[in-house]
Amino acid sequence: MTYRFTLQLISRWLWVFLAWLPSPCVGEDTQNDHAESVSAFGYYDERVATLAHKLAVANADFCTEREYRAGLTVHHLSQYDPPLRENLQRELALGVEPQVLALAATGPAEMAGLRVGDAILSIDGQDLNFFSIDHPMSVEPINTLQSLIDAAFEDGFARLIVETEGTERAVEIEAELGCRSKFYVLPSSKLNARADGMNVVVTSSLILFVQNDDELAAALAHELAHNVLRHRSRIAQASRLLENDRRAFSRFLRSTESDADLLSLELLQRAGYDPAAAISLWKRLGPKKESFFGSTSHPGWRERVYQMEQALEQFSSNGR
Repeated sequence: MTYRFTLQLISRWLWVFLAWLPSPCVGEDTQNDHAESVSAFGYYDERVATLAHKLAVANADFCTEREYRAGLTVHHLSQYDPPLRENLQRELALGVEPQVLALAATGPAEMAGLRVGDAILSIDGQDLNFFSIDHPMSVEPINTLQSLIDAAFEDGFARLIVETEGTERAVEIEAELGCRSKFYVLPSSKLNARADGMNVVVTSSLILFVQNDDELAAALAHELAHNVLRHRSRIAQASRLLENDRRAFSRFLRSTESDADLLSLELLQRAGYDPAAAISLWKRLGPKKESFFGSTSHPGWRERVYQMEQALEQFSSNGR
């Protein structure tokens, strides 16, 4: 996901996930500790989109739920608080049509010729004339668009009519099959990442904390592993079955974290990332009180590191 703009027009961001709806709203009234600019978040989005696309496609055969992935993210003025819209219209040329927000590097959409900032006029012949720049801040319009994009790519192909610097053109995209999970960046001062079965969210602070793409891929792979293993639904079931046994439920929660750790190593390796980066990331995150390692639902970080080190030794002994 990428803006690739060098603007400093928004001093504070908040992407509000309402009941885990997949598209963010951006408001002006709640402050972000980092005061990142549009261009900074564009960089974060690009990194996450690129790594996520590679992880999802390389591990498609691990996933029972799959989708065709174009490596394309869109946005629209309706996601943003009205006071911000004038600047967005002026600086990003963001108008009544939805716009390409981000592209996974070397992903299908980028390779087909789509560009960040392209206005999307139609998808597979369906005009996108239901958007309004006067719409109250809401995720509904952009979620409707995302549903149209997902439906268009159900057969792996889609034809978009876009406008680039005043010129209309057609872009035909052949998507790649990958795991069904959407990936998002959440502006936050917390070192955190999480998954809900369909979505993966990583905070801006964690992106700043990682030393390289391998470590960021490790965080994403761990959350993707939760989705691949269907931990959200399994946890919901366990909470009902073990509602009178808190210790047993806590043990179960910790086991899901360990399982995700171990599967993430394989997801990383299959996608061409260094699985040892998970260990280096966990070693640096573990002592941080503001990280998710402080949760009682997670095993201690030293235990997790030890388990992953043992798994990597097994990888080596098996010639993997």
